[in-house]
Amino acid sequence: MRSLTVVLPALFLTGSVVFSCSYSMLVWGPSSDTAPPYYSVWGGPKQGWIDRAGRWINFVPEDVPVDQNRLAPYQPSDLFGYMRDGTVVIPPRFLHAGEFHDGRASVILEGPCIPPNAGLCGLPTILGAARPAGVTLLDAISGRWRPTGPACQYMFIDETGEVVGPAKFQQVRDFHDGIAAVRLNDAWGYVDENLSIIVEPRFRSVEDFSEGLAAVSESAAYSYIDSRGRTAIPGPFEDANQFHEGLAVVYRNRRAYYIDKNGRHAVPGTYLHAGRFFHGLANVQLGGGRVAYIDRNGRVVYQWKQR
Repeated sequence: MRSLTVVLPALFLTGSVVFSCSYSMLVWGPSSDTAPPYYSVWGGPKQGWIDRAGRWINFVPEDVPVDQNRLAPYQPSDLFGYMRDGTVVIPPRFLHAGEFHDGRASVILEGPCIPPNAGLCGLPTILGAARPAGVTLLDAISGRWRPTGPACQYMFIDETGEVVGPAKFQQVRDFHDGIAAVRLNDAWGYVDENLSIIVEPRFRSVEDFSEGLAAVSESAAYSYIDSRGRTAIPGPFEDANQFHEGLAVVYRNRRAYYIDKNGRHAVPGTYLHAGRFFHGLANVQLGGGRVAYIDRNGRVVYQWKQR
């Protein structure tokens, strides 16, 4: 999801600000949907945190504590397994192990293989095999060396470590709303928790389901579908993001704005870029280096200018 302001070509993660690879924007986003309703202000003459009324607070909000009871991937050697509260639950046997969502996690069992968009900022990577002797990291970054090997095959496991269903996919997303996006034969579709296909793969690009809808693209334009694959909001949009708090950011004529689940322009105004709503506020880029938090009526709650 695109959210805010500055364009930079590197990857860093510092606090609540994320710099993404390949010229994406400077983004503020909550660490989780259950995070407290405070908002980061950065990149201007004054930096810190504000509340929902735009008032400065004199403390740094604490992140939501990590759920120690969750199954989390760990990597003691070359292979991944899963631990819960410091205890091994699923022994290491995977070349790749994703996070659990809705009781399912994506894994890769066999290799060596090349994952899609492999490595940091898409640098070439082979899972289960190191770079050959004499091949430097610069060789990989510059493209002088490219790995050869089969594409990775992804599967899903349950919380006992058992593989769910026989299907293997070229690429997968995490489960959200009990649905996961999967890629088969270079097209994206969706499966349910039993790995049964509920939306046939036919899309070039997809977003995860959120609040019952997902943004999809069959060509260059985006629309929204429901969990049966039926068009819910036809668009067309140049870009489209997930729904949060009943609103989603879409782009048309290179301007961002917010729609509701009926596809109506739901928040007054358009913006250069816009982020998701969180506890009733969202971050937007107004132009001229100005960035702001707005409420659901489009009213600017706090505004500042990037250096």
